[in-house]
Amino acid sequence: MKIQLIFIILALSMTSIIADNPLSISLIEGKNNFTISEYFPSIYASELMEKYPQVQSVSVVEYGSTFGYINALGGIGTNILIESNKDYEIYTNQSIIIYLKN
Repeated sequence: MKIQLIFIILALSMTSIIADNPLSISLIEGKNNFTISEYFPSIYASELMEKYPQVQSVSVVEYGSTFGYINALGGIGTNILIESNKDYEIYTNQSIIIYLKN
C-alpha cells in the first residue's frame, strides 16, 4: 500500500512538472520546416509574428497551393491559422525559440 501511494504521489508530481514546462520549437536563422504537434494551440501567423518579430514568413501547402504570410508592412498575404498536424515552412532572421504554450 505504501509503495502504491508513493508511486501515485510521484506520478502526480511529474505531471505537474511537465504541465509547467512549455512546449517549444527551436528555429535556426533562415528556412525551417516543421510539423506542429497535436498539443500546439492554434495561432494566426500575424499573432505569431507579433510575439516573435524575428519570424519573417510562414507558409503552408494546402489543396495543391501554397499559402503564406510575410511580416512586412503590417503583414502581407494570407493570415493562415497555424494548427496541429500540418507541415509549415517558416523563415526567421535569427535563431529563436518559440514557446507553444503560455
